[in-house]
Amino acid sequence: DTLLTQALQESDATTRANLYAAAQTMIMEQALLLPIRDYMNLNGSSDDLEGVIFDAHGWWPLLNNFQWAG
Repeated sequence: DTLLTQALQESDATTRANLYAAAQTMIMEQALLLPIRDYMNLNGSSDDLEGVIFDAHGWWPLLNNFQWAG
């Protein structure tokens, strides 16, 4: 907060830019990373399907390769 307050009060553009840069650096060094999504997909299939394969990540079935077994 101190750096941001100093930057607001600074009239010299270069000094103000340096204060904002220092504040950004400090914020990024102390930033927390919190995941906002759990990458999990549930897929179901049946014994009546053959040849079902999934994309490289295992998330999506590639539906152009399967055949009905029954």
